Amino acid sequence: MAKKKTTKKTSKKAATNKSSSKAKNAKKKTPPDECFVIMPFGGWADIYYDSIFLPAIKKAGLVPRRADDIFKPTSIVNDIWQLTLNAKVLLADLTGKNPNVLYELGLAHACCKPVVIITESMDDVPFDLQSLRVIPYDKNEPKWGSNLSIAIREALAEIMQDPDASVPTPFLAQHPKFPATKESSQKQEIANLQSENSRLRRQTRQMGSRDYSIGSLERMIEQYLLEGLPSRIILERMRKRGFSRSHVQAVMNAMKHHLNQS
Repeated sequence: MAKKKTTKKTSKKAATNKSSSKAKNAKKKTPPDECFVIMPFGGWADIYYDSIFLPAIKKAGLVPRRADDIFKPTSIVNDIWQLTLNAKVLLADLTGKNPNVLYELGLAHACCKPVVIITESMDDVPFDLQSLRVIPYDKNEPKWGSNLSIAIREALAEIMQDPDASVPTPFLAQHPKFPATKESSQKQEIANLQSENSRLRRQTRQMGSRDYSIGSLERMIEQYLLEGLPSRIILERMRKRGFSRSHVQAVMNAMKHHLNQS
């Protein structure tokens, strides 16, 4: 009888160890959260991805993924769709208004996926998205790369705490996984107001305390043209002061015509 009891206890212990081992293996098999990066490929974009984006994503505890990570003979649209669905959060660089990036950002919003948006120029961010939180960066600033990497890491950590706040309200309201409630709608509206407030503050800092009316803009552009500054330099200076590129270009063209006539 004693031998039977010992055998029974041993069997129970083995079963317990086996179930514990299964539980540990189940935990190990849980895939890590992914961050899908949507951005152009090639050239400097690849360098920025490797040296700035990738370290920031890893430090935020996420696995970075990009569309060119996939080497399968399948449709690129299908691959993009799967990466978007699998991602916990996305990082989108809208610099240059790349149409593929904008298309993929639309897919992410339609899936109610939170997205951290970055850009070198706010002119590259569509008007409908400027109320969202956007991280701008300036390559002319010292240590811009390390500062951007820190900003991305902090934004990813923050967005993981409250993912719904980074998804436009209309998409949340229509998605079956996120039934619209009064509380969620109010929460999203508050997030939108905070983002809009941040955008306005950023523009105010860029413009400073100077009077940048249409008249003063024309006077500044006229002075720059008389000094012989190249158009690209004038556009860059006006961009830093908060003026849109298209508006400055139009004023500059009219001013050049006026100076040529006089």
